[in-house]
Amino acid sequence: MMEMTNKGGYVHNAIFDDKSLIKFNPTCVDNFFSEPDKIRSFALSLKKKKDKNGSWPGVRSKPLYQIDNTFYK
Repeated sequence: MMEMTNKGGYVHNAIFDDKSLIKFNPTCVDNFFSEPDKIRSFALSLKKKKDKNGSWPGVRSKPLYQIDNTFYK
């Protein structure tokens, strides 16, 4: 098994198994944000768009680090 890192050096919670499939091991932390309703409102306020090529379902915003790098960190 091996952990993945991105170019920034952050370790993602992803593990490759013997068949080279990525398995994500989610972690749930209760009360992580002190004001979750503000976080939700912020997320809902972001401009979102569909992928022109249909590479993913639904819509997405720009990456969070491009929108608010301080919050991202």
